[in-house]
Amino acid sequence: MVHNLVIRIINTLRAGFAGVLTNPNTRVAEGPIPVPGNGQAPRLGVHLGEVTYTQHHRELSSSQPRPIEMREELAVNGGNPAGPYQLAKMPLDTSVLCKVLFGAGPLAGRRLLFVEGKDFTIDHQNAQLTFTRDMTGADTIILRFSYVGVFTVREFEQTFFVDAYDTLAGNAEKWASLATGMILSNHDELLEQFNSANQVVHVSNAYLSETTISQMLPLLTTTEKTGNLFKLQASFKAIGQVRFIREIVGGFGLIEKIHSPGAAAEDGVNVEIDVE
Repeated sequence: MVHNLVIRIINTLRAGFAGVLTNPNTRVAEGPIPVPGNGQAPRLGVHLGEVTYTQHHRELSSSQPRPIEMREELAVNGGNPAGPYQLAKMPLDTSVLCKVLFGAGPLAGRRLLFVEGKDFTIDHQNAQLTFTRDMTGADTIILRFSYVGVFTVREFEQTFFVDAYDTLAGNAEKWASLATGMILSNHDELLEQFNSANQVVHVSNAYLSETTISQMLPLLTTTEKTGNLFKLQASFKAIGQVRFIREIVGGFGLIEKIHSPGAAAEDGVNVEIDVE
């Protein structure tokens, strides 16, 4: 569930131990790591534990088809910036909100809102987006749109661990304590990175799962001696939600006009659709 979080934590620890540990990129690694050999300590490994789902009688779910919002971020194709770009799901008509970030050229540093039909088109049959506007200097495409599916949401908890090895118990304690401080003092930044830029979305044909984390908590630290090394293991818990979705393709659309059952009228009442 939260493997991307472990990767972010490893990067945070490597930066935090830079200049303190020699070669932090090898001293801090994804675990579980084997017991270090002679001269290899100190070493730190970060690894995942078990996932448990909380059992609430009011879990959010829908057995009926309904619009589901999705955020997708795409890198601009340097060889063919106009596309087409394959989307993870088939958007409902008129539901696509597109923002383009420019990293170079006259629009460098700007984020522009593009309009469907004017700046880009959607091939709904093949779930592809093609730009009709000049994309010179663009580097990132951010999309929000709705598609139809059924889903269930489950709250979960997943443990993860930081193992610290050293020849002295006091040193192993120092590394584990510092690592804990680096994780907790970067709590908000780590969650922001996980939930936005590195959001976990797994897709296979009509099925999708997406994970968000709301909190990280320290649990306990244990000590053991392995050969001539001391190992301190700091354990944590990530709390979040995972949404399991099955896409339903075809036969649906967003309501754009509502006609009154009373007096006949040529034009309906416009309905503004906001997908943000």
